[in-house]
Amino acid sequence: MAAPVAVRGLLLGKNPAHLQACVDAASPDCEIVRKASSVDDAKKALADLLDGKEIQFVVQGGGFTMADFEELHQGSATSVPWFRPETTKPGYDGPPPTGPPSPEVVASKLRKGLDEHVEEMKAGKGAGEIWYF
Repeated sequence: MAAPVAVRGLLLGKNPAHLQACVDAASPDCEIVRKASSVDDAKKALADLLDGKEIQFVVQGGGFTMADFEELHQGSATSVPWFRPETTKPGYDGPPPTGPPSPEVVASKLRKGLDEHVEEMKAGKGAGEIWYF
């Protein structure tokens, strides 16, 4: 029996430990096909991967500002769903972040978000959505 096909994504993050933990947490039903740590790298990756329809989602970590998000999330980038940390959600009323969470916490939250939406992504749904984890 063939292994299930993974949905493929782009991971945008500034913390190397968070990046690796999220790559590991995405497996096996979601695969991170490329990572970027700066806005410029993210722009290039988005252009390369979206033009070739090689990704079904984007994860953007909390190290990117709202202005970064707005700059990156335009044009063809809205053709796939984006995952963002709950602390970046407009109207977030939880405790203010006192620093970056541990890689394990970030990966666990992302895994939960991926689990919640993986079937939608496999079905090609979610374009333009922003899902918070």
